[in-house]
Amino acid sequence: MADQGITASDRGDFWNCKNSEGETMIKSLLIAFAMYSKVPMPFVKWEKENMKYVLALFPLVGVLEGIFFLMFWKAAMIFKMAPLLRGAGLFIIPLLYTGGIHMDGFMDVLDAKASHQDRRFKLAVLKDSHVGSGAVIGAIMFSIVYTAALVQFDNVKQVLLMDVAFVMIRAYSALSLACFKNARGEGLAMTFSDAAEICVTRAILVSFVLICVLGMIYISHSMGIVVAAAGFVVFLYYRLSSHDEFGGVTGDLAGYFLELCELIIAIIVALAV
Repeated sequence: MADQGITASDRGDFWNCKNSEGETMIKSLLIAFAMYSKVPMPFVKWEKENMKYVLALFPLVGVLEGIFFLMFWKAAMIFKMAPLLRGAGLFIIPLLYTGGIHMDGFMDVLDAKASHQDRRFKLAVLKDSHVGSGAVIGAIMFSIVYTAALVQFDNVKQVLLMDVAFVMIRAYSALSLACFKNARGEGLAMTFSDAAEICVTRAILVSFVLICVLGMIYISHSMGIVVAAAGFVVFLYYRLSSHDEFGGVTGDLAGYFLELCELIIAIIVALAV
């Protein structure tokens, strides 16, 4: 009797037929890492179908960042690296990993806020490639304060709380793009939002937030609650201020929130743990 097994061609058809959503999620994940990290990824076409879950899977980019963050801290402790050098390294790791994409948004928003102009002007500033004094001064202050906080990271609970925060903050950032009004009605953030399976995306992102909160509480009950609460408060501030000053959110504002929230959580963890 002839072999009735599945041929290689049949296996390809079977994958495409039965696991199309799984394949789409993998492609979305690759796009998320290609866009928001400097980790080399296989090429995937930026088509609407392939971007359905980019926002939903964005928090996973924070997982790998947390692993690099923990690895550097562990190596620094093993080799007894000077606290200032260790803190500087911990500050640089996320910048190298992301390519500074969120810091770019943070600086753009600082420039826009420093203009003290109306919404239209501020939105124009966000698209301007020039760097103003507000961005430069803000970035310098951010770097000094963030590094000073990271210098105090001398126990593993602090590092683990920050690792989980990397994921939670990205979940909040993506959730804002999936839920809040877009200030311009265009741009890359709008592209990802339009392509998203909104209900599924929101459910996944809320799940990420809840899992992160539980993880923080597991790591340190009291501090986990404080850090989780701080993240939520910054998220509310971001929601109110972005709508008040810009009429909605943009990719730059999402990056601004991400960097601001990381800074505040790092300070809290440094002072309290």
